Amino acid sequence: MSYRFADAIKINIVSMFYPPETGAAASRISKMAASLQQRGADVEVITAFPNYPTGKIYQGYRGSLVIKETCDGLVTRRYWLYPSNSKKILLRIANMLSFSLTILLSLPYLLRRRPDLLIINSPPLLSGFTAVLLSKITGAKTLVNISDIWPLSAYELGAISKNGFYRFLEKLEAYIYAAADACTAQSQQTVEHIKKQQPDKAVFLYRNLDHISPYIESFPSVESGRIKIVYAGLLGVAQGLHGICKNIQFNALGIELHIYGDGNERELIQSYIKSNPDCGVFYHGTLPKAQIPQALADYHATLIPLASSIYGAFPSKIYMAIASGLPVLYCGGGEGARTVEQLSLGWVSEPSDYRQLEANLRALNELSSGEYDAMRESIRELAKHQFSFDNHADELTEFIDRMRN
Repeated sequence: MSYRFADAIKINIVSMFYPPETGAAASRISKMAASLQQRGADVEVITAFPNYPTGKIYQGYRGSLVIKETCDGLVTRRYWLYPSNSKKILLRIANMLSFSLTILLSLPYLLRRRPDLLIINSPPLLSGFTAVLLSKITGAKTLVNISDIWPLSAYELGAISKNGFYRFLEKLEAYIYAAADACTAQSQQTVEHIKKQQPDKAVFLYRNLDHISPYIESFPSVESGRIKIVYAGLLGVAQGLHGICKNIQFNALGIELHIYGDGNERELIQSYIKSNPDCGVFYHGTLPKAQIPQALADYHATLIPLASSIYGAFPSKIYMAIASGLPVLYCGGGEGARTVEQLSLGWVSEPSDYRQLEANLRALNELSSGEYDAMRESIRELAKHQFSFDNHADELTEFIDRMRN
């Protein structure tokens, strides 16, 4: 860490997702908040009652409308929402709309605090829209963090059709981009998407990097026994992990797949393993975030699957793999696939191309000890230099300093 804010600054971050929730959005926002605080900002968080990915409000947060607490050293105000992880569009709308309404209760607090900057995580677009209004009322500068291109991503996932509601969301998206003083984006495609609508808008490519793992130098040899692959993350339809379990005979390949996480496909995966005990797939439940780096050090490579390629999406698990020095078996297209290939992080197959994935697994299994060690050393060098979390956080701090002036 070498850069600090030039002047005192009060920052409020507004995000529907935040720890103790898991997932890329909660992780990205919490790391951003901590890094800005470390660089001299007075940071506080406005968020929802934790409910993701289970769709149920966590124990300890029920029965209230607003809860103030300290989370990871940051003052955090949580507001009630209607929890749901249903695929039904009306229930998902109720989920997003409820939070966009209850965060209006934060207005008296924001008027007292008078933040210099509101960092707003979007999507959801509804809460993003409300948060932009709050920033205008309080006179704060507005930095919008675009984690996914909505509503386009929802359409490509099949969650919404191009109807009247889609066009309404497009108008919200356009308003949020136009109203922001600046934006951050998680992929180069997202940067380009924003620039098409707002050519003069300042946009910073903010990658969801991880701190380098303290266990990055510790890894098993490929000659020490069966190759062990790890997946750690959301077990949702978008990842398509259940399909991989069913269509790849890991045991026959002499490979094990070890799964950590939770989500809509968890029960399907557990049921498949129970019915096929010799399939070579093992489910271990969830892990606290702090324990993940140590757990990853026990594996030879990580699996990063997507059921379909989504424009603008960039899986944060690629950065997790780099920070741990882990080779990648990537199932997907787009910017993620190009990054894995260009940086020689591992192997790429198209979504649901199980034949190519099997070929990639065989290629990993056939690496000599020298080839495998050289691959891991190359990834470790990327983690220390090109993908350094601290360097990237310094760059974001400088960007915020510039947008204030």
